[in-house]
Amino acid sequence: MDNGSEDERNEPLSHLPEVFKPELNKEDLLRNFQAILANDLNSEDIKQAWVNHFELVIEPCGWLAVWYPSTESAAKFDCAPGRDGACVVEVLDVQLSDLNAEIELLQFPESMVEPGCEDSTEPIHCSVPVIEVFPVLHQENEHLNIDRWAEALSLYRFFYQQIWRPWDFGSNTEDWPETHLKNRLDLAFDLATKTGNYGIAMKLERLASDGNATRSQLTALVKTIADNNSYAEDDDNVGTIMELHQRNMSIKLEAMALEDPVNRQAFLNNTMNERRRKRKRKEPGIILVWKDGTVQEMSILVGDIAADNPDAPLHIVPNLEHALDIAVPNDMVHMARFGTEMVSSLGELTHGGKLIGPKLHLGRENFPSSEDSCVIRQLIVGDIFLVVEGDVELKNLVIELPPSLSIGILVAKGSLLMENVTIKSGRIGVKMLSGTEATLSDCKFHGCEKGIVHSTTSKLNIIRIEMIDCLIDKEEENSDEKGLDDEIFVEMGRNLSNIQIHPDLENQNSRFLASKWFRRLSSTPKFQSPGKDSPVKRMYGGPASQDSGSDMMFNPDDPAGKYVSECENSFSGAE
Repeated sequence: MDNGSEDERNEPLSHLPEVFKPELNKEDLLRNFQAILANDLNSEDIKQAWVNHFELVIEPCGWLAVWYPSTESAAKFDCAPGRDGACVVEVLDVQLSDLNAEIELLQFPESMVEPGCEDSTEPIHCSVPVIEVFPVLHQENEHLNIDRWAEALSLYRFFYQQIWRPWDFGSNTEDWPETHLKNRLDLAFDLATKTGNYGIAMKLERLASDGNATRSQLTALVKTIADNNSYAEDDDNVGTIMELHQRNMSIKLEAMALEDPVNRQAFLNNTMNERRRKRKRKEPGIILVWKDGTVQEMSILVGDIAADNPDAPLHIVPNLEHALDIAVPNDMVHMARFGTEMVSSLGELTHGGKLIGPKLHLGRENFPSSEDSCVIRQLIVGDIFLVVEGDVELKNLVIELPPSLSIGILVAKGSLLMENVTIKSGRIGVKMLSGTEATLSDCKFHGCEKGIVHSTTSKLNIIRIEMIDCLIDKEEENSDEKGLDDEIFVEMGRNLSNIQIHPDLENQNSRFLASKWFRRLSSTPKFQSPGKDSPVKRMYGGPASQDSGSDMMFNPDDPAGKYVSECENSFSGAE
């Protein structure tokens, strides 16, 4: 038999049978997980709970499946991971003690066969993690109870890929399901749908990836040392082990802070305050977002900036979130590299300043990617992404919005200058309130429901913009209409059932401040109003009613507080 070239041997199977894919929404997943995992279950007993469930529904042998090798299995069996290395197999046995499946390969890429053994008729058997095996939808043996078993495997796979985290190992958490299950399921769906705490979920996903890599390095190193019996003699290895343990602990502490809804905001605020404290010079200056590069590259970049701002103080930070945390009004933030950044707002740049990405060339045909542009995404998805309340300039950026986001950029006061900026998705790309001004030059709006919505009394200057797949390119709104506020209050209606606005709120700007104040309330975990039978008549100037169960203080100086006349029902807050 001709062995063929290496590329031919690595060629994946051209066709794979359809596998079982149960359709489970978030409520179905939560209900199933709660049935499998008892409420008082310790984290150390989670695996045994899955084993117990599998014993009830398992089809131990004789069923067909597709095996998608993980990265670890691909390294072990010297094959390609994922679809490229996928094989059609028969499952001979499932060992619940280690949750592995004994399989026989039926159809497989040639690379799975050792060179010189191509003519062998001996079946190829191996043991793989059961999480990598996907039951085929149409089984040759119709008497198999494959549906319940396939669903159990799908639940198991989702749990260990999306819910269980590396910092859970050895955590000895009492009542793990009650502590983590619902919150992590919410985060998993926020990540999938790019809503809610999407940015937090992204951060946790990266921490999980780092945590898994660190655990793998630590396990491999300890095994190597144990095999060589060199623990006491190798100071370098001992030092590396200590560093990996410290890295694991650092990941765990950050993850615990971000996961907990109550501690999350405190963690983010503490991080921001610590960064602000370390800024030595408080007058407006230049903030350079610089992660890495050569001395020459920095010299060129700083030289270009210094040509126009020779006496401005310079601050160098590693990411955009850090830059916006320390920014003061009228700062100029320069991003040195292309890539994707997650931010929650413009920070103090809301009141004036510049945010400038590296120069990019937006082709008229191709939408720019993170490889050749600065992409900004929303950390925590709310109603509005970026708010302008001063003179703000945005340049050389791609702003990616979740489809459900009400407004990408809201010009509430002052002016907005956008040059070479692409806004992708969202309901409204740019919204201009009464009396504001915006100049848009060489900009794109891609997939927005409405590209630009502006008040009849605002001033809009357009120089070469392009609308791509927008339902409405540009819409003019009467200044006397409620427009914005209705939209915001509809969004907030999930948590706030009845808001009455005082008649003194006679313009959109004031109403916007009120909506912004409500949004801060709705994101406060502990806040609840007394309920429908006991409406709150005064929501400012002191603590909430004792009946409300809230210890939140309302700021009497808040510009929107005095306009609230009645609030019924409850805020659900951040879960």
